[in-house]
Amino acid sequence: NHIIETLEQRINFYGLRDSIFRPVYYEGKGFIEVSIAGGTKEELKSLIESQGNFEAKIPFVVPVSDGRARLLLDKDYDISVGNSSITVENNDVSVGESFSLAGADFVLGEMKPGELNLTAKVFGGDDIVTVFLDPQRSRIERLDNGYRWSFAVQLSGGGAQRFAWVTNNINSRFDGYLEAPIVFYLDGELIDSLNIASTLKGKAETEIAISGGSDTSKEA
Repeated sequence: NHIIETLEQRINFYGLRDSIFRPVYYEGKGFIEVSIAGGTKEELKSLIESQGNFEAKIPFVVPVSDGRARLLLDKDYDISVGNSSITVENNDVSVGESFSLAGADFVLGEMKPGELNLTAKVFGGDDIVTVFLDPQRSRIERLDNGYRWSFAVQLSGGGAQRFAWVTNNINSRFDGYLEAPIVFYLDGELIDSLNIASTLKGKAETEIAISGGSDTSKEA
């Protein structure tokens, strides 16, 4: 069932919602029969067999004072700020360009008076060691106004460390979350955005819990 659910999510993500997945057993072996409308066998085979490019990114704001900004990662990085570019570690970076620090990739976004907008890639598909599906760490709960889903993920040490370094630069809100969300992409397409609990700020946790809300149990 977990394999079928995973395949359904991937097929649905690419807009092929008229699809049918059915378990088939032959000579003691289990198979999955897949039928889709408006597609060829070769297109379906390519879609299922290809590995998606998963990325988790955090967009956040760095304050600027007197033309300087500070980014604390594995060490304190001093950033010189110009009108439409920055200089960090002797490298000039313009708006829309990427740069790397301490093994993390950043993109320089819109520059406003008094602030820099950066987006950091904290982990990718290779950093996902395990997605836990046991009832203790993966569940859907009924709420008064909908459903709450949650599951746990084991991250690589490198992904956990990048997450810790980046979140250490983000302030907390009054409601117990950081001011910046974590945003998930698959093959460059936005798939979800979630708040980050303030208790995770600056912590290199290799096992994290991800939760969210949905209106229906099917969506959850």
